[in-house]
This record gives sequence, structure tokens and C-alpha cells, in this order.
Amino acid sequence: MAGAGANAANPMDQYVLNWRESPLEDKLGTPQYTLRADFDSTALPSSKDLSRYDSPVKDQGNLGSCTAFAAIAIVEHIAKRNGRASDWSELYLYYNTRAKVLGWDPNEDSGAYVSSTMVVLQKYGDAREPDWPYVIARFGNLPPAAAYRRGAVNQLLTTAYVPSTVAAIRAAIASGKPVDIGFICYSNFTRDPAVFTSGQIPMPSPSSFVTGGHSVTIVAYDDATRRFKFKIPGQHASV
Repeated sequence: MAGAGANAANPMDQYVLNWRESPLEDKLGTPQYTLRADFDSTALPSSKDLSRYDSPVKDQGNLGSCTAFAAIAIVEHIAKRNGRASDWSELYLYYNTRAKVLGWDPNEDSGAYVSSTMVVLQKYGDAREPDWPYVIARFGNLPPAAAYRRGAVNQLLTTAYVPSTVAAIRAAIASGKPVDIGFICYSNFTRDPAVFTSGQIPMPSPSSFVTGGHSVTIVAYDDATRRFKFKIPGQHASV
């Protein structure tokens, strides 16, 4: 979480960075993404960019709902790719992840696990943004019945755990599948205004310190620059 001494020149430092690493048992209990023979480490294209299917970048504001934003980015990506409406409710997903799946107090802005958002999307689906709009003051409120009725007919059928390796993530992107990840944030990312301006996120330096955790959606890679491109609340960026 951003704390005292935040640098207002970099908007990233104003966010609540509440991503939590998924428990190991969640990862082990999820089917893994299988690398097809035609997407092995030597046969992949040198670059792939899926961002043309992304919905407009949104702003999570001062709420630790990044896991919901990253997951909904994939939902909207799939919807747009298939010519469907692409404005879905992050607040619905954030509530149900904490209250329905994890059993946590919905009035606590506790953040969540990426794996748990996938469980919600399979079990409760998602509502449209007009069904339960992103009003931060209502983050602890139970969504209306109409939102659950919409969710019941808008569920993810399958998800897969992608191993945390460059090869596995490149293979998923090359096959047309965006990847939802979480990572530890360091001060040279969240507190350097040049990073927000450029969208280029550096590796941690020896003087960097942890400022929180964040969840994003990887939508592209480029071997020439050795960077991934991802959708993050506020902008597209690369690392």
C-alpha cells in the first residue's frame, strides 16, 4: 500500500497495492496451461501483441481491487474479440472474491488472490458495469440480485494456471491468450514519475524497497526489446 511520503508526481503511488500471492494449493489444484507442440520455445514468433482486443484502460482509484481489474481485463478482452459487450463490473468481482469465495469481511479492503478471482468468474460469473457500477464507497455492499442473474449466464468455462516462466507466458500470448499475473512492486516503479510517463517499468535496483503488490494482464511480448506489455489500471506499460 502506498504510504506516507507518497510522490504525487507518479499516480501509481496513490493506489492501494493489495495483491496477494495465491496459496500454493490453489496453484496445484488448477489445470496447467499446456504448451502445444507448435508453440514450443523455439517455434514461437519473435513478437505477439493482443492489445487490439483490449477494452479502454480504467482507473481502480484508491481501492485495492487490482485483482478484479486484471481479471475483468481478460473478460473484456474475450468479449471484444468475440464482438460482445465489453464493459463488465470490477466491483461485483471484488466483492464476491472476498465475501463469497475467501469468506473475508467484505468491508475490509483486503486485496485478493488472482486464483480466487478465477473461481468467482467460474462460479458466479460477472455482471455488466451498469448492473453494479464502480462506486468505491459501495465496495463492501452486496451487489443486487439483478447482478447475480446476469452473472449466472456470463461465466468463464475454463481457466488454466500458467507457470511463472518467460517461455510459458510467451506461449500463452502467442496462442492468443492474455495472462493475469501478480507481482511485488518496488519503489523505483511506484515512486518514479518518469516511469508513469514512459510506461517502461525497470527492474528493482539495490536501493529499491517494497511498496506493495499489483495484479496486471499481460497482452504482448517482444523478443527484440525483451519486454512484456501489460494492461494496468491507468495505462498500458511494459517490463
